[in-house]
Amino acid sequence: MDKRKVGMFVILNVLFLIMLAVYVYAVAPVITLSTTATTPGNNTIIAGTRFISLTTDTAANVTYTIMNFTGGNVTTNLTNSSATGHNFTWVTTNGSYPYGVYNITIRATNQTDTSEYTTIANVTVDNLAPNVTTTNPSSSANLSGSINITANITDNSPFRSVLYSIMNKTNGELLANLSATQSGNVWSTLWVTLNNATFPDGVYNISINATDTVNNSNYSASTIGSLTIDNTAPVIKPLTPAQSSNITAGTNTINVTVTDATTAVVSVTFFVFNSSGNLTQTLSTTSNGSNYTASWNTSNTTLYVDGVYNISVNASDTLNNIRYNTSVIRVSVDNTMPSATFLTPAASANISGNATINVTITDVTTQVNVVTFRIVNSAGAIVYNATPSQGGNNYSFTWATANGTYADGTYNISVVSNDTVGNSNTTIRTVTVDNTAPVAPTPVRPANTANLSGSVNVSVTVTDATSGVSTVQFGIVNSSGATAGTWLNASRAGDAWSATWTTTSFADGTYNVSVNITDSAGNLRSNTSVMTAVVVDNTAPAITGQLATASTTALSLTVTWNASELVNGTLRYGTSSSGLPNSSGVTTFRNNHTVTITGLEDTTLYYYNITGCDNAGNCNTSGPFNATTNHVADRGSGSGTSSATSSSATTVTISTLNTVGATVARTFTTVNEKVTLANLPGTLGTHSVTYKSADESTKTVTVEVASTPKTLQISLGGSEKVDLNDDNTYDLLVTLTSFVTATNFQLKFEVLDSTQLVTPVVASAETTSSAASTEESKDVTAPAPEEKKTGTSPTGGAATTAEGASGGLGGGTWAIILIIVLLAGWFGWKKLGRKK
Repeated sequence: MDKRKVGMFVILNVLFLIMLAVYVYAVAPVITLSTTATTPGNNTIIAGTRFISLTTDTAANVTYTIMNFTGGNVTTNLTNSSATGHNFTWVTTNGSYPYGVYNITIRATNQTDTSEYTTIANVTVDNLAPNVTTTNPSSSANLSGSINITANITDNSPFRSVLYSIMNKTNGELLANLSATQSGNVWSTLWVTLNNATFPDGVYNISINATDTVNNSNYSASTIGSLTIDNTAPVIKPLTPAQSSNITAGTNTINVTVTDATTAVVSVTFFVFNSSGNLTQTLSTTSNGSNYTASWNTSNTTLYVDGVYNISVNASDTLNNIRYNTSVIRVSVDNTMPSATFLTPAASANISGNATINVTITDVTTQVNVVTFRIVNSAGAIVYNATPSQGGNNYSFTWATANGTYADGTYNISVVSNDTVGNSNTTIRTVTVDNTAPVAPTPVRPANTANLSGSVNVSVTVTDATSGVSTVQFGIVNSSGATAGTWLNASRAGDAWSATWTTTSFADGTYNVSVNITDSAGNLRSNTSVMTAVVVDNTAPAITGQLATASTTALSLTVTWNASELVNGTLRYGTSSSGLPNSSGVTTFRNNHTVTITGLEDTTLYYYNITGCDNAGNCNTSGPFNATTNHVADRGSGSGTSSATSSSATTVTISTLNTVGATVARTFTTVNEKVTLANLPGTLGTHSVTYKSADESTKTVTVEVASTPKTLQISLGGSEKVDLNDDNTYDLLVTLTSFVTATNFQLKFEVLDSTQLVTPVVASAETTSSAASTEESKDVTAPAPEEKKTGTSPTGGAATTAEGASGGLGGGTWAIILIIVLLAGWFGWKKLGRKK
């Protein structure tokens, strides 16, 4: 090995060791601070006693210097051993370290007096508790519901927590710690006491525990004391009116007691609600201790109609705990009296015997309480008080009117009813007591022993002194004493009562009439005989004799006849069988009758019948029969027939056609017989009609109206109209109403009104005489055609003639023809002239 290399290696190692030794003694110690929580760090806040722990890498002396950051004064200069592990206890609460910021300088010096420094900077020492000022609630406050607890809390250091501690004041028990929330310096929490079993009504204290981040705490130093919690509404107890009671109009007192166990009652109000739940009235109260009253006036029946009302009470205590709308009293307001309705007797009734008084009484709101019946006479004296029996709403009693206590007359039945609140009603019904039967009737018709037939009016007069007659019935009693048929119900006209007795339902014979009479009170007068021995006769008499053979003269007619019983007789007559307008008058009652009719027209056919009526009014009529009066020439002959010849014509004047519509019939018996129609109406004057001829085979007659003259030919049943004064209206209608022979027929004359115009007969066109054609240039007008006339030929036959021109061309037509002929001639002349 190279020694120089070995030597160099040794030298180098020695130098290294020397240099290492020099380094070890020349380098300062290394300080390492503990990381435990007791050793403050930079920019930390501390309080109380803190332990500062550190180590050095070599043995060293360690010096701790604590300096106030703001003042720069050395507060503490401590040196400990030279060991490598170093601890320092810093008691900040000994008064040497007020609140402030401090720096801690640590120096470690080794054996070569080499030092190392380290600093814990900005350490804040804070041994002050937070400052607390309470704001809500205040001590001794009364509280309810949810309470907001607030306080102003300040501290030099940040807060760790703020707690509100709720404690029972009585036993000191901690009931809750409520965490607060921060808003600036205000710390608040919500204390919910309502419906919370943890906090019943009572007295509480609140302590505030405010702790900062270095555990400085203000606990129990700030207490809100004697807080009263009251979450219970006052207690209400009703006194008057009683529950479900009934009240009436007037002033009523509402009274309740209201108490509160914790605080005090401050207000009580009454509210009245109707049955629909609508508020009717609000009532203020007055208090006397725990009693609260109000006056309630229900007299306003518009506001307080009958019905059910609820009285509610609002009661509030100091903390405004409200007992709200508590329905404590339910009452019925009844301002209406009971209603009474009579069932029997009827109003103004007539009663007798034992009468039942029956009344329905109701009260719609409360109840009927007391009912009394009273009987009051016409003098106003109460003659009977009765307590009725009750069945539901019906109240009744039996009034014995016939016991001798009550004279016939008028009475009032008073019903007095009261309901449970004292509303009273008196209802009166007026009646008439009548225990006396009607008086005996007075017969009116028919008379005793009267003869009756057909429907007969039976009548009596009946009166009743008190209640009046109600019904009357007639009984028809036959000769055996039995009532025949049913009783007849009579109708009333004043005191007269009558019924119709249809006797045709009863056999002819003798009867008595009895009557039953009932008054309005039911008193009966029965089987009183009012008519005796009346005779029912519904059989007509028989008419016999020579009825169809009448004895006649020219102006009279005599008929003789017999009857099967005593009858009066009437003979009716006229010139037409369809109507017999004339009467002979009535003869007296007898069996044999002779009646003569005078003042008749001669040679006239008359019709007649005969009627006979017995004493009961039964009548029998025979006929009609007919007879013709004699001719005037034969007047007084007594013969039953007459004849006419052409040699003995007569003239008869008739003056009864003096009005429009008047008619008269005349029988003609002789040719050339004339009838003069005198006194015709208006200006018609007098006209005559003459019989000219007759044809029995055709039953046709021909007459002449001489004033025009005009000839009329009329068949049986036919008519002809005549214009008597040529005024183009018909005035007379002539009708052949009957035709027996040529010497026995009848004409009827009737005066017409002036509205029936005559219709002219236009003649047929014929060629006129040749003389008319010669008048070429003359305007000719044909004469108006005349009425076609019917006459009698000299031989007695009918002939028809036409007077005047019956046809031909008119004048105008001939003029036209003439002009045509002249023109034709002129043209012919001109033509001949040209040829020449």
